[in-house]
Amino acid sequence: MPHSKQLGKERLVFFSDAILAIIVTILVLDIKVPIVETGGDAELTRRLIVQAPHLVAFVLSFAVIIVLWYSHNRLMGMVDTPTNTFGVINFLFIGVTATIPFTTALVGEYPGSSVAAAMLAANMLLMNIFITLCFVYAMKKNLVGKNFVFGHYDKMKRIMGIIGTFLFLGSIFVAFLSPVVSLVMIAAVPIMHCLPIKRE
Repeated sequence: MPHSKQLGKERLVFFSDAILAIIVTILVLDIKVPIVETGGDAELTRRLIVQAPHLVAFVLSFAVIIVLWYSHNRLMGMVDTPTNTFGVINFLFIGVTATIPFTTALVGEYPGSSVAAAMLAANMLLMNIFITLCFVYAMKKNLVGKNFVFGHYDKMKRIMGIIGTFLFLGSIFVAFLSPVVSLVMIAAVPIMHCLPIKRE
């Protein structure tokens, strides 16, 4: 039987979306409900404040994953016939994304740690690199559908992707100077992608 170089697009999309949904679900499991036996609302408030870094880390990682999901959705919309190589790069993206719950929990548990912030930033950088490689490979190997037209929106998203890559890369080094500033740099990426882009 001849070896096929193409993958079923629907199965690839379904599998990727399912894994990303599971990753997001695992993310929220790091946020625990405080158990207060004595002290009433005052103790509950104190414990919620202690839990705050976990919530902030969750929101940060969730926002980045959603941005990348939109990019991935756009990618799969433009690709007609994904190949085995494209599938491998896609699974590398999914695999790196699967470690986000760990690095997110690390930052939540050690919010002032330079190492924890740098690891989260590196995780984000790798996610961005692999999703970018998916786009580059799809375009180089002519996997893009003939009816797909690259417009102003796609150009701006590509520029934002490049800026995001440098922000993630820079935040790794900045983490060893100020973990807080590093996390702010990471947060700037999803905020940037929320800016309205005029479609032409």
